[in-house]
Amino acid sequence: MYRQYCGVLVVVALVLALGGCGGSSSDEPAAGPPDATRAARQRLPDHNPEARFGGRTVLEYAQGLNDLNPRVQFEALSNIAEFGVDGLPARDLVRDLVNNPRAEDFIRLAAIGVLHEMQAPEATPLAREKLMDPGFSRSLETYQDLLDGLIKEAGLDVATLRSDLLALARTDLDHATRLMMFENMPTEAREALIRAVFEANHGQQARDFFLRNFAQLHFIEEPLRFAYIDRLVESDLDQAIQLMTWRSLPTEFQSRLVRAILAIRDPSLPVTQTHSDQAMTFFFQNMAQMDFLEPEEKYQFVADNSPYASRPNVRPLAHQVLLSVATRQAMRRVTNDLVTNPPQKYRMMIQFAQAGVDPIHVHDEILRDVNESTEQRGIGESLAYLELLAVEVGRSASNKRAAGLREHFIKTMREMIADGSTEMHRALAAAHLVSFVGTLRDIPITPALDPVFAVLRDESAPEIVRGTAGSQLQESAAALAARDGFIERTVAALWEGEDVNATHFPEQILIAAASNNVERSVQIIDALARDVDAHLEGWAINSAAIVLMNLAANTRLNETAAKEQASIAMGKIFASPHARPAYLNETFNRTVHRIWTGNRAWSNTLDGLIGLIRPTLLAEHDTVLRVNNTASIMSRALANPDVVGRLASRSTPEARARYAAFLQEIADLNDHSRYFSSWAANGVAGMAQREERGWYNQPQP
Repeated sequence: MYRQYCGVLVVVALVLALGGCGGSSSDEPAAGPPDATRAARQRLPDHNPEARFGGRTVLEYAQGLNDLNPRVQFEALSNIAEFGVDGLPARDLVRDLVNNPRAEDFIRLAAIGVLHEMQAPEATPLAREKLMDPGFSRSLETYQDLLDGLIKEAGLDVATLRSDLLALARTDLDHATRLMMFENMPTEAREALIRAVFEANHGQQARDFFLRNFAQLHFIEEPLRFAYIDRLVESDLDQAIQLMTWRSLPTEFQSRLVRAILAIRDPSLPVTQTHSDQAMTFFFQNMAQMDFLEPEEKYQFVADNSPYASRPNVRPLAHQVLLSVATRQAMRRVTNDLVTNPPQKYRMMIQFAQAGVDPIHVHDEILRDVNESTEQRGIGESLAYLELLAVEVGRSASNKRAAGLREHFIKTMREMIADGSTEMHRALAAAHLVSFVGTLRDIPITPALDPVFAVLRDESAPEIVRGTAGSQLQESAAALAARDGFIERTVAALWEGEDVNATHFPEQILIAAASNNVERSVQIIDALARDVDAHLEGWAINSAAIVLMNLAANTRLNETAAKEQASIAMGKIFASPHARPAYLNETFNRTVHRIWTGNRAWSNTLDGLIGLIRPTLLAEHDTVLRVNNTASIMSRALANPDVVGRLASRSTPEARARYAAFLQEIADLNDHSRYFSSWAANGVAGMAQREERGWYNQPQP
């Protein structure tokens, strides 16, 4: 607590005591060195030696200066200050206190202030001497307070302070360095001192200051600062390396240091041992971001230190340095010397393409590996990264280089599908082309996928090529279905098929393309139904029926025009002599109830039922519906008043009239041997009765 009290008092003492510093009677020339002893011999100003304050003389108060208690000393100084110029009789005792190294710093500072208050001629020279005396205090704060007093209170002119500091730099460089740190010093004086220390043979403290503050030392010419760094590298490489790692170091000086350190070569040592581990680590960690280095300089550094760069913990850093170079030469350095396996190699090549290396060049480098591979794994791995390159770098269609890469990849895959060196090359090229087009949605599928569809239709193509192309189209169908022309191209491929081998993949691709999507299902149903009449005498109607049954079974299409359209198309197919029950039965049995009437008779429409049933009932040959023994379902559709009635109640009067006419047509056939006409006659009667009672206009459960 006592020390805290004293610390507060010193501020008060300085303000009070130094308040009269401007009135010093010193006659010493401003630019001359301080000489308190000579100044003390000057004539004193007029004063009253007998003056009293509080009934006591100044010498009586001065007795407290000899006390060992700082508080007593401070009280004595405060009382002496009250005398002003009349306190001069005590000046020798006060001056002795200033020179007493055992006294507290704040007491000695206060004593200097009291000398100014009594207008002692030695006051300012003494303060200047103490500021320049390294032994006056161990505390930098004391010197800072002393400097503040001289400048702000005593009014010491800048020219005199500058002269003192320059003299100090010649006699005691260490103390000059300490004072150089004070930011409260007038700019002109401080810059002169800093420059003097800079040009002298200074120590570590000054060096640290200069290196950390180069950006602010504008008054020292840049060539001198650069030369300073060069000398540091020559004289103390360890310190130079330490300096290089400082984040606060301005870029232009870090650049100078980096270049100077990189230029060091010891002919007696391997290149990798020229620099310390600290320097090597710093270079590899930061060189990628060193924009002041030319790409060739970065590349040469990694090339010169290849064994070091190959260390497992350093290799990723070396990769980043070479990526910042982004040249073919740098890419080859990575892919030939610094990678351990093909996937890592390809990933790095893709990064180089993203960093600026011509992506078509990177593409062709990977393609060379594709063509040289003979096993499925090697071909597939290389092609996968070739596609990844085209996807990652080719996403931006607005970028000319990206667009060029996309076109180049598509062209390469098309050529490989047609003329690949092995069947596996052709097959995997088809798969990756489909995958690529499916990933980048803005690529038109025509002409990109023309070769894939050609393979799908070419029964002479190797099975692995057709199978892989078809499987990949099926896997990507949901993504491709939204693209203009894809569904039409697939439907066309289906209609062109002449046997199950030719239509299998188009059939499965269309089912996958719908993927329970109502909009896609409607589009596919429309495409198939539109052309079914032209293909009723070919095998392809069987695959078309499989697709229609799977799509029409979607309950989200219940009572829609799409299900009705699908039912009409299926009715034509089921009644065709070219329909193959053995091929259709499994799907038919799985979907028939959801397509026909459902459990409560409203999954389809009346017109849909007419289109589904009528062709079979009028056919003179066996049909799919007859072969599948659908008599029970037929009876419900033709005669069951509840089933048909509920469906009819949800239909328009025009639709009910058409259905009644259909039932009458079947009844008029008089084909009672198969019960169709009998059921239909019952149905006609039942509908007439309900129509008469207004049953169709009532809400149905």
